[in-house]
Amino acid sequence: MMIGRRRMTVAPVTVIFWRSTMDIGKFFEENSAIIEKLARVSELRFPDVLTTGLAKHATAAFEMAAVYERKIDVPAERERLAKEIVRLEKAMQSANVRLANVGFMSKAPAHIVDGLKKQAAETGMLLAKAMGELEALPKK
Repeated sequence: MMIGRRRMTVAPVTVIFWRSTMDIGKFFEENSAIIEKLARVSELRFPDVLTTGLAKHATAAFEMAAVYERKIDVPAERERLAKEIVRLEKAMQSANVRLANVGFMSKAPAHIVDGLKKQAAETGMLLAKAMGELEALPKK
């Protein structure tokens, strides 16, 4: 079943590179404006050679490759990461309080304690990752 791009999470700012081996290239060049609109791409390019490292599709008439450029709303991403960091810090604090509670540690089964330790370690890794992503965002 084919899903329309508007329902997918693929950004509409896609650049498609074409290299025609027949007269179909002229057709694509002459109709590039309508093709861009219908395909919801930002640009069609017609180089002689496709850049290496791209996923390509080839037929007898043409070769194509698509490059997906990810646009980020920096303020929204910064806010999302800040909320995620607060949530992860609360989870870490909760796990550390439970692990520091001698009564809990003495009564809890070993698999529960091990699971809590594993969860605390995973939360710590996710927290470090979120903090790194927040630092990597542009400062605007």
